[in-house]
Amino acid sequence: MIKYVKENYKCPHCNKENNQIYYQISNFIFPNSILTNSFASFIAMYRYDLGIPFDHLSKHISTQIGIPVSKQCLANYMSRLSELLLPIYERMKIDLIHNNEKVIHADETTLVISKKPIEDKNRKKCYIFLYSSSFYGNQINIYDFKKSRNASTLIKFLEDFNGTVVCDDYAGYDTLRKQNKNIKLQRCWAHVRRRFADIVKVVPKEKESSSNAVKILKLIEQLFNFEKIYLESKINSVDLVKYRNNNEKPIIDELYQLICVPKYKPGTAIDSAINYAKNIWNDLLVYLDDGYVDLSNNIAERAIKPFVLQRKVFMTSGSYDGAQIMAIIFSIIRTAKINFIDINKYFNFVIENINTEKIDNLLPYSKFINNNFNINKK
Repeated sequence: MIKYVKENYKCPHCNKENNQIYYQISNFIFPNSILTNSFASFIAMYRYDLGIPFDHLSKHISTQIGIPVSKQCLANYMSRLSELLLPIYERMKIDLIHNNEKVIHADETTLVISKKPIEDKNRKKCYIFLYSSSFYGNQINIYDFKKSRNASTLIKFLEDFNGTVVCDDYAGYDTLRKQNKNIKLQRCWAHVRRRFADIVKVVPKEKESSSNAVKILKLIEQLFNFEKIYLESKINSVDLVKYRNNNEKPIIDELYQLICVPKYKPGTAIDSAINYAKNIWNDLLVYLDDGYVDLSNNIAERAIKPFVLQRKVFMTSGSYDGAQIMAIIFSIIRTAKINFIDINKYFNFVIENINTEKIDNLLPYSKFINNNFNINKK
């Protein structure tokens, strides 16, 4: 048994009415609890970085570490932690919305909630929306839990955004653009490429030379090859526009002649792929005139993948509140990781200094955090 002793203080000149004794003010953010700063960091990292469910984590802590703690206690601890981290999460959202490059990559994935309110008992799926920065500027990943995929979710989150959203063909983005005239859409060339790649897989060898699907796929691959060269060469955004128009615009013109001019047999696989590309054609070309915009949404798809992999382990979230807690902590952890920050040391520092340090110095992409906790600077 551990006995905690805490001194109390009484001023002989104060509070003469009821003679109340007051405890010394504590800086400890988890008062009356076994939860230390390092223990909170440990739980957050194992739960939201490694994806260990609370019930498994509870058993591990109880048997291997020797601290008897229930999964409900772990959930309560993370609820309290998310409250403390909320100012960082909200500031990250503001910085992303107002990023200097004026580019946001967006994607979404499903999430099943096991314990829903009675009024939502028939709701089968909820959603986690992912909003990410581009290759340039502060690297930020925001995960936003919502009960539905309604376009109003996008509209609300991006209401103050002025720039380009890189996205897939979900119709909600069209509604977003109608509601917010300051937003452009760059649709994903990787989605277009995927459809023609599926067709090419079954094209007989002897017909490859005459297949428009093969020709289209080769041209799209050329676009991606140029973009890879530009990225590796670290070409600035102004020069990138010049390179794209010199090297890629002629390829785009060839693709137009193969996609938008000919008529294909209705109901065929290539007709479906062609119609997909034609319907979003103008939205595929925005990147040509903006060096900060990428031709694909691979950034967002890579950012959503860690959540999808974890979802395969925990399968569901227990409640709406639990999903929101997960979104807050997961956002901060993933943003720290893409900035090459030591998660354990970073969380320990943030938890210990959240009430005393400026938010500017606690952001996972801040200069202060980068200088002190970047794993590449060890």
